[in-house]
Amino acid sequence: MGLGFVFVVGIVLAFFRFFLKIPVWVHITVVVFLLVHFVLGEGFNLYDSSSFFDKALHVASGVVIAICGFSIVHAFKKRKKYSTMSPFFVAVFAFCFALTLLVLWEVFEFMMDSLFGMNMMRWQDRPADVQKGFLGSGLVDTMWDLIVGMLGALVVCIGGYFILRKDDCKVVAEEDSKETISNKTKKQKK
Repeated sequence: MGLGFVFVVGIVLAFFRFFLKIPVWVHITVVVFLLVHFVLGEGFNLYDSSSFFDKALHVASGVVIAICGFSIVHAFKKRKKYSTMSPFFVAVFAFCFALTLLVLWEVFEFMMDSLFGMNMMRWQDRPADVQKGFLGSGLVDTMWDLIVGMLGALVVCIGGYFILRKDDCKVVAEEDSKETISNKTKKQKK
């Protein structure tokens, strides 16, 4: 557990530190998620004792990752040549970004299980799973992790789309009113 935590935190922090200018809240959120996963989930076995903990963490990660996707696009929109991105494109990008990272997390879990003998994907039969009739429930767990993470991201992206669309309408209305005012002033000067 400790080796996996050090590995993930080291890669994430190095990537954020040297390759991207990411807001501080994203750094904090990533570290908190990793701590909650490794300390509470793996260390205190909350994944085994509560299926709600696992699903809540995956929904929250879908939400947070989608918000990060919106933040990335927002950083690009500050540049003049990217300032005309449609709200639909931004929402689709954030959704795809979230899904990609959710899938990569499941690949990471698989690698940790394969290389270090962990049970992050819950593929080893637990007594509670055997009683319910699930044998080798890792596939079921992984699919539900992806589904609930996707639903969290989808909620954020739909909401983000409508917020951006509303903001774009305000910007267009402001530009139209500025244009109308400048046209009126030009006519008055003539």
